[in-house]
Amino acid sequence: MKKVLCCLLILIIFAALTGCKRYESSEISLHDVYLDATFELTDQQEKELLKLLNKAKWEYSITKTAYDYEFVLDDGRNLRYSSFAGLFNDKEGNRHMELTKKQKKYVDSLIMELSKVQIEASDMKLNQDSTKQCVNVTKEQMQDIVNIWNASDWDLDHYGGRYDYWFVLETEQFILYDTESGVFHYVGRTMTVSNEQRQQINAFIEQLFAE
Repeated sequence: MKKVLCCLLILIIFAALTGCKRYESSEISLHDVYLDATFELTDQQEKELLKLLNKAKWEYSITKTAYDYEFVLDDGRNLRYSSFAGLFNDKEGNRHMELTKKQKKYVDSLIMELSKVQIEASDMKLNQDSTKQCVNVTKEQMQDIVNIWNASDWDLDHYGGRYDYWFVLETEQFILYDTESGVFHYVGRTMTVSNEQRQQINAFIEQLFAE
């Protein structure tokens, strides 16, 4: 009997030391590492996220996976999230969790709902990959394309496809563009324009490099 009680005591102590307390927070914010911006979750969003975190299967170790988002709880804990791997790291709790496809889809959609792409029209540089040529584009010239970027729905996707041009923003971030597919890639997000928009953008680019 004493051995059983001793084993139970050890298990209780181990659970306490490994930080397996439930996630409870009245305020959660999302930090977008790429955009260096912070967004506040609504009460309903917090409730759904906490439900996922508390029901998930955690492994007691920290991975070296790079992260692009961070959920900050009001108790001081930071949950680092890799949208590429679909993985959470809880450094304070010394544990990590790999999401299922369904869980990852939910977390990614939550991030996209909170972290909307908003790019300010400004003077930019446009580079052509094949010739390594670069042209300057004025704020006024860029306005129509910026409007398309800001009005479109971007998907959380680490694009590995082809591109033949890239825009350089004032922040020195790149927006890659493929003239064949009409796909833009920006800070871990992708967006595909309509065929009509693609033709307009391609004509605009051709004109810039013809001048």
